[in-house]
Amino acid sequence: MLRFVIVVIMSFFCVCISAPPLDASSGGVPMQGGQPTSPPPPQQEVTPPAVKAKKMPPSPKKQRKELSPEERQKRRDLIIKEKAGLNNTEWDIEVVPLGGGSATKDTITFREKKVSLLGLSKKKFPPTNYTLTVQENGGVVWETMQTTTHGEVAFIRGEIDPAMETMQGIISFPKGGVSEDYSFISVAQRTLESQSQDTQRPTP
Repeated sequence: MLRFVIVVIMSFFCVCISAPPLDASSGGVPMQGGQPTSPPPPQQEVTPPAVKAKKMPPSPKKQRKELSPEERQKRRDLIIKEKAGLNNTEWDIEVVPLGGGSATKDTITFREKKVSLLGLSKKKFPPTNYTLTVQENGGVVWETMQTTTHGEVAFIRGEIDPAMETMQGIISFPKGGVSEDYSFISVAQRTLESQSQDTQRPTP
């Protein structure tokens, strides 16, 4: 019995010696080497640096090619030539509302360097001068604006193929902030006698 008590006391004494001392001020935190061990500091979240968006360089603007005086004169001569070829011609066209509707027939006349439409002439739109542009493919674009004494306005733009055989275009009537638009296409064309020849013809 005495031996058993001695064994128990020795076992308890060994356990007390092997256990690390406790720091009473830290509420029972184990000590290493006589110093209390503190819990590891909390890890801070690292925010990645913001990535700045790269600005795209502006696209280079297309520079308009400067024409030499010879090229300008050549272009003017070409426009005069095309106007002379368009002058004293008459084109039968079909006109269709862009908003939908049935086609109607009309006639465009180029005479004495002016253009007129038969349907617009009946509405008191007078013949007007027109601008003409020669495209790179040899086609021709003509544009004009006609007005009546009552303030009505019509914008007309036509495109003619390089062979001067077909024409298509747009007729627009701006009204109160909106536009009433029509497309047209030629169905026939013919050459007219100049008015100077008409005046020289003897009267029967």
